[in-house]
Amino acid sequence: GLVDDVMDANAAEVDGNQKTAEPTESTTESDSSTTESLFSTTEGDMNTTESEMNTTESIVSTSSFPGNLSCVLANKVCVLEGTEDLCDPCDGINCDADKYCLSDNSTCTTKCDCTDEKKIENKEGVCIDPCNPTPCQNKQPCKSILTVPSKFQCQCSPDYDGEFCQNEHNYCNDAKPAKCPIGAFDCVMKGVGQYDCKCADGHNLDEKTNTCIKVTQRLSVDLIFTQTYYSEAYNVEGTEERKNATDSIHSAMADLYGSLLISISYDNFTQGSLVAHYKMDMRMAANGDPDQNIYDLMKYTINCETDNAAKKACFGDLGKPHLPINGTVTEDLRCNGRLLSRWHSMCPHSQIGEFGAMLLR
Repeated sequence: GLVDDVMDANAAEVDGNQKTAEPTESTTESDSSTTESLFSTTEGDMNTTESEMNTTESIVSTSSFPGNLSCVLANKVCVLEGTEDLCDPCDGINCDADKYCLSDNSTCTTKCDCTDEKKIENKEGVCIDPCNPTPCQNKQPCKSILTVPSKFQCQCSPDYDGEFCQNEHNYCNDAKPAKCPIGAFDCVMKGVGQYDCKCADGHNLDEKTNTCIKVTQRLSVDLIFTQTYYSEAYNVEGTEERKNATDSIHSAMADLYGSLLISISYDNFTQGSLVAHYKMDMRMAANGDPDQNIYDLMKYTINCETDNAAKKACFGDLGKPHLPINGTVTEDLRCNGRLLSRWHSMCPHSQIGEFGAMLLR
């Protein structure tokens, strides 16, 4: 009986100890859960921090590489798409080695242009020099001018015409060729840059004004100088005798006729003392009488011959002149060279058309 009691008591004690220990295990589990919860919270905090870091990294990435966004036009300025940040449309544009990026800030667009200002893009987009090889002819220089449609211009000298300087310039077609006189003239080309001009038929050159003047009268004169002996030297160009004689006659005729005298040409000098044979191209006298200039010459020579009016040696060293009765012949050139009668100044009907004769007085 005693042994059984002792055993029961031990069993009860062991059972009590076990029951007491159970709450401790439960508490440990609770502590473990709390610790796990703490760890879980920390992990959450770490996740939050990582998320914040990712967000920061995203912002930094966007700011550092604006090429990820488009450069667009907003309020007349170029900005990154969706922002107010200013941008250069050429950022991130890679052109070929011989080109550079050219931006248009008014549209925020770009294009790759040739670096060498003398070059242009061909159809294949390759930068070429439009003057190499030169399209210009006749050894005329070529210049790159990108503002013209052809992108080049041949710098033609005055002797050549055409886009490629391919034509010889005809100076005779100019409104006023530099080498030609004023008025009616004939012009003939003689080669590249070479041409000749002379007054047209029926016109003579006034050297003082470089003007071709229409000749309306030609007066042929045989004038005798009784105080001068003939010499063959008067018919040789360049001799002192001929120069003195022609200068003296020209001076006297210019003194007599003034602006009516256009030119004098000398046929020759002959014997009979000294006889000068010359022609004067003239304007008709103001009254239209083809004989008026003859009358004036007769009076002039009489005055010079008799010293009645001029009281001077009119013809210099040639001495006093004498004009024979048959010493003049006049041509009225107003009617295409047709001679008119002494007393009439009417062009023939055939020269002025169906309206009949034209009075020229």
